[in-house]
Amino acid sequence: MRVVKLILAAVLVLSLSVMAGTVERDQTLAQRLIIEHGLDTARYEVMVDYCNLEREDFTIDQLQFRSLTRGEPLGTFSVNAMVTDSGDIVESGRVRFNIRKFADVLVLADRVRRAELLTAEHFKTSRMDVTNLRERPILSFEEISGYRARRNLVRGSIVTSGDVEPVPDLESGREVTIVYNDGLCQITAPGVAMGTGSAGDYIKVRNTTSGKVLVARVVDATAVAIDP
Repeated sequence: MRVVKLILAAVLVLSLSVMAGTVERDQTLAQRLIIEHGLDTARYEVMVDYCNLEREDFTIDQLQFRSLTRGEPLGTFSVNAMVTDSGDIVESGRVRFNIRKFADVLVLADRVRRAELLTAEHFKTSRMDVTNLRERPILSFEEISGYRARRNLVRGSIVTSGDVEPVPDLESGREVTIVYNDGLCQITAPGVAMGTGSAGDYIKVRNTTSGKVLVARVVDATAVAIDP
C-alpha cells in the first residue's frame, strides 16, 4: 500500500510539473503575439487553444511567428511558430490562439422601440466582450445624442452603429409642399412624401393634384424641391 501511495504521489508531482510547464509555455506564446501585434493587454485577452510544439523552455526572443489567419488578430487566430537558437530554427509547429477584445461600451438599460428618440437614461456603460460584433460599438452617449432607434432594441444588448440613426427631417407619409424654381419662376404644388430623408436627401413624392410620382430633394420638414 505504501508503494502504491508513493507511485501516486510521484505521478501527481509529475502531472503538476507538466501542467506548470505548459502554462508557462502558453504564457510565453501569448506574450509574443501581444508584442508582435501591439495588443493592449487592458483590452485584449489572449489564450492558447492548441499548440503542437514539444519544447516548453523557450523565451519570447526565441520565437518567430508567421500568421496563417488574415486580418486583425481576433477570435480564432492561427500561426506557424518557430523556435530558434542562435538564429537557427530548432523546431516549428502550429499554434492556435483564442483572442477576445473588451471595451467600455453603451448597453441598453431597458427596452427601446424602433423610431424612439434616445436619451441618456436608456443606457449604462459596461465593460463587455466585443469580439464577435459585426458593427462598431457605441462608446458614449455623446456619439448618438439626438439620434433614434433604427430597430427594436432589447435590454442588456450592446448598442452598435447599426442600431441607431439620426432623426430624419421628413418622414414618409407627411404632407409637403413641392417647389420648382428655375431662377425665372417658381411653381408650388401639394404633395405627400413617399420616403424618409434628411435635408439634401432625394426621396420620392406624390403630387396630390396630378397623382404623378416625382423624385425631389428634401429641403426641410415641410418642403421638397424639384431640381431644374
